Amino acid sequence: MNHIRSNLLLMLLTLAACCVLYPAVLYAVGKVFFPSGAAGSLVDDTARDTTGTPRGSRLIAQPFTGAEYFWPRPSAATYNAAAAGASNWGANNPKLRDRVCQQLGPLVVYKAGSKSAVHTPQQDIEAWFAAKPELAAVPHEAGVPATFFDQWLSDPANADKAADLEPVPADFVTTSGSGLDPHITLRNALSVYQLDRVVRTRSVPPAELAELVKAKAFAPLSGLVGEPLVNVLELNAELDTKYPAHARR
Repeated sequence: MNHIRSNLLLMLLTLAACCVLYPAVLYAVGKVFFPSGAAGSLVDDTARDTTGTPRGSRLIAQPFTGAEYFWPRPSAATYNAAAAGASNWGANNPKLRDRVCQQLGPLVVYKAGSKSAVHTPQQDIEAWFAAKPELAAVPHEAGVPATFFDQWLSDPANADKAADLEPVPADFVTTSGSGLDPHITLRNALSVYQLDRVVRTRSVPPAELAELVKAKAFAPLSGLVGEPLVNVLELNAELDTKYPAHARR
């Protein structure tokens, strides 16, 4: 009987410590010392809602697609936190190259002042496609630049034009391991594929917007690893506060 009483007492003490006391202590510590993190690291939508309605979590990427916003990394999980994961396509996988080329075809630009800049890459791809009647029967619902950019890029006749293309930051076209990475590199944010687009749509002086981006950047582990990063949600929320745009995500 004493053994049964001792075991019941031990069980009750264990339940109280593990299921009541321990969670309560963690909750209290989180609320007192890490209030933002304990609440989900939420970013309030103060630019559009004076009640402070959460716009999202700074820990999870969102699919910003509007031209007036900085874009996050592509997501193999379509930014669904319940299905986080990577595509697992290696660098030599044709599916990865095809996806990247379809994404870049409508977006790539020539370097400013290059000899190829008399036209846009999209115009040159259209002209190249028009000169190849054998491609006319190939389905291209996504558009000529998206569908045929890779073939245009691989054609030796276009080598000089391909060399004049503006370099593309790797994280602009590659997914993260989770598909939910909320950050992009500072290099990505300041590239012509991001900064120039936002400058045009929000009518902000380029130098002023670049300073805002740099102010929002941080170095992981105090700069010990990687390169400076920018949280896309926080940056876009700051944009809406300082430089409101009529178009929305």
